[in-house]
Amino acid sequence: MPQTKQTNKRRNIILIVLAVLVVLAGTVFIVRNRQQHNQQSSADAPTVNTPAVTEGSTSNALIIGNPNAPVTIVEYGDFKCPNCNKLYRGALREIKKNYIDTGKAKLEFRNLPYISPDSRTAAEGAYCANAQGVFEAYHNGVYDYIWDSYYRENKVSEGESTDVFTVQTLTDIATQAGADPAEFAACLNQQTYKDAVTADLKASERDKATGTPTVFIGNQRIIGAQPYTVYSTLIEQELR
Repeated sequence: MPQTKQTNKRRNIILIVLAVLVVLAGTVFIVRNRQQHNQQSSADAPTVNTPAVTEGSTSNALIIGNPNAPVTIVEYGDFKCPNCNKLYRGALREIKKNYIDTGKAKLEFRNLPYISPDSRTAAEGAYCANAQGVFEAYHNGVYDYIWDSYYRENKVSEGESTDVFTVQTLTDIATQAGADPAEFAACLNQQTYKDAVTADLKASERDKATGTPTVFIGNQRIIGAQPYTVYSTLIEQELR
């Protein structure tokens, strides 16, 4: 009989320990989910006060619009980034029509390639295209290509994991944009603008741009692809 009581006591202790472990596991799960939710909410936050964005290269800057426009919009982007594509297909088109094409603002694109190695290839290609005066058409062509080939059909994972931007593909895009194909391909193969992309990455660290797209207007930072009014409100403030 005493042995039975002792056995029951041990069983009860084991059950209590198991219950405590289950509670602890559930707590950890809740905390982790809450952290992930907070991180996602932070990524979707429209504006955050931040120091003025650092100056870019004056000779190699990737500019869309009039270089002398009074307002500068700085975008850190990755050509394979789905949210960058969303920004390009959404608010950026309205910004271009209402502010860039009218000479009120310019866009300075800075590369933050992180999704896969061919993100870096496309980034270096941007500078190769810029050297031939066709950066804007190349920029649009690259985004349109990956949208038409992958993201339109919701094949995001495939687009991100596949070597999409080969030298040949980028050369074809650049050629359609008006670049000389032999010159462009040689520029890519020789990694002529490797250091320019590295400079963009260093600038992103100084500006605390940790994801794409990150946009700076004045001393305001906009994280993620946001509605047009988020950007237009800040541009109007800078124009005053």
